[in-house]
Amino acid sequence: NFEQAEIFYRRALDVQRDVLGGDHPDVATTLVLVGDATVARGDHSTAEKSYRKALEIRRKQLGDGHKSVAEGMHRLAKLMVADKEPERAIELCAAIRKKHVRTLGLVPLLHADVLGTLADAHLALNRLDDVESLSREELALREPHQQARPGESLPALSRLTKLSLRQMQFDQALESSQQLVTLAEKLHGANHPNMIPAVEQFAEVRIAHGDDEAAEAVERAMKLRERKFGADSDELTAALERFANLFHEAGREHLADEYFTRASNIRDRHSHALFV
Repeated sequence: NFEQAEIFYRRALDVQRDVLGGDHPDVATTLVLVGDATVARGDHSTAEKSYRKALEIRRKQLGDGHKSVAEGMHRLAKLMVADKEPERAIELCAAIRKKHVRTLGLVPLLHADVLGTLADAHLALNRLDDVESLSREELALREPHQQARPGESLPALSRLTKLSLRQMQFDQALESSQQLVTLAEKLHGANHPNMIPAVEQFAEVRIAHGDDEAAEAVERAMKLRERKFGADSDELTAALERFANLFHEAGREHLADEYFTRASNIRDRHSHALFV
């Protein structure tokens, strides 16, 4: 309930400003939480204002070289990627890497976060060579911490899988997508709804790779969607149609027809229910 969370954070913010003053570091921390809540409900414009105000306070109170300033700059860069402004994100990440060399050396996971955001920005611009080198560097920084924080490697593995698919390097895509599924299972468990993105990406790679096991991978993804959304849900229908199109593009018409039919049957049941 992100709207309710934002209400509570803003109440806390009012109290802190009254008691501590508007430029206290605790106010900056709460501004970040307000920004996180507004991002979660899709209001990126309001979130950016909160993040920028928090960054301004931290620069003023803690100094431009403080770790929290680098974190604040990175938070803005991530938002810019989400807002489809990759050039701005690249500029900001470059500034972090230039001004906060010491901090990034001392905090490798922050450095990995910056590299990941930079890779996402380059992917949006189709600069594929940069994406691979940045993603590999990011994974190398995360590897020593993977046992304790496995989830933080998932975006990089997913990005490398997308990259390999774009380059039609299907063996590499299969390898990274298998790693992605294994790591996601370790984090969530094999049947958790959070497995859906990893399993669906793995199924997409299987189809592109031309594997006989592709339909089995798709079925696993459909069962996860059905468990989460229901057997007659729009979310399941959309996924069935997407995989039908992928099978069609791969020249596997019998499977494409099967998935189109299943999606059509759900839509027919919806229409019948509305009519009744």
